[in-house]
Amino acid sequence: MTGVQAFAPAKDIIISPANEAGDFGGQMPLRQVRLLTGSMLLVFAAILIFAAADGLTVPMRLALMVFATTLVCWTIFDLPETPVALAGALALGATGTVSEEAVFAALGNDIVWLMIAAFVIASVLQASELVERLTFRLLAPFQRVSSLFWAVTLTIFATAFIIPSTSARAAIFMPVFLGLTAAIGRPDVTRALALLFPSVILLSAAASLTGAGAHLVAVDFIRRSGGNAPDFLDWALLAAPFGLITSLTACGLILRFFLGAEDRNAVFEVNERTERQPLLAQERTLLAVTALIVLALATSGLHGVALPFVALIGALVMASERVSGMPFRKALKTVEWNLLLFLAGTLVIGEALMSTGTAALLADRAIGMLSLVGKPPAGW
Repeated sequence: MTGVQAFAPAKDIIISPANEAGDFGGQMPLRQVRLLTGSMLLVFAAILIFAAADGLTVPMRLALMVFATTLVCWTIFDLPETPVALAGALALGATGTVSEEAVFAALGNDIVWLMIAAFVIASVLQASELVERLTFRLLAPFQRVSSLFWAVTLTIFATAFIIPSTSARAAIFMPVFLGLTAAIGRPDVTRALALLFPSVILLSAAASLTGAGAHLVAVDFIRRSGGNAPDFLDWALLAAPFGLITSLTACGLILRFFLGAEDRNAVFEVNERTERQPLLAQERTLLAVTALIVLALATSGLHGVALPFVALIGALVMASERVSGMPFRKALKTVEWNLLLFLAGTLVIGEALMSTGTAALLADRAIGMLSLVGKPPAGW
């Protein structure tokens, strides 16, 4: 379940049997439209890559074709992401575009291990309900709807540095969403909160290096291409302002266009249940360990310990029964292995584009084309 699906109001989800089957009043079914469009794109890509494009080696052409095929399968054919990514990786290995060792080594990539550790940490926090209790405590002073929306936005934004998965954050904040909507009791506010939570969860992910697997992949490719890849702190300094601004902008737009003045100024009272009770010793320990993990990740450039090692050490500590009461094997069951396999497959495809020189060649040609913009044609 994604963040958007988790917070969508049930009454607004209407599935038409005709639309689901793709039958639009006697027109061509949607499934056939997708199949025809995707097939045409693949044929066009094959002609362009293998016949029209010049200066490409055979490995370059194969890497580009696999890349184009996976994109079409994901977007047009709407096929499952992980099998497509793994199929693309295996095709590259079978054709010799990348070595077989590179295909299997992707599963041991440090990015994959970092994500495993991050999922374990997130599962412990979710099981302990610590984030939920702290969130209710932080939101307790805000009893006007508009003030609450801004506070919720900042609270969700802060969790981007701790919890790596948008789906995990959606699951953690679901009880908060339900508690707030029950306390406020206004249908329009419920609808607006259902927009606010997933929007901020997705937008704030940009603030943290571990906020999304795509960030880690991008940093890895920057490092492989010889660039100066940002660490956890560098990424936060560069991207956190952007993530904060976009999150606050989304909050402002939702308040402005989805709530009237009466709803924005409405006063309510949250039933805090046990949120005001002192934290237990175990919860204080988890909070301290989480703070130490974030601090160690942010200062990895100073102490020299790689991010995956920091995250794995933190995951082992947090998933200890003495610390959290949660067995490590139970925490491992919550890891999104499907996502990790997808990540490994895309790493192989990216490695093919990098190692064959395809990415560098395409970048050079794109920059060359951009440099011609605004210049008169030769001979003028």
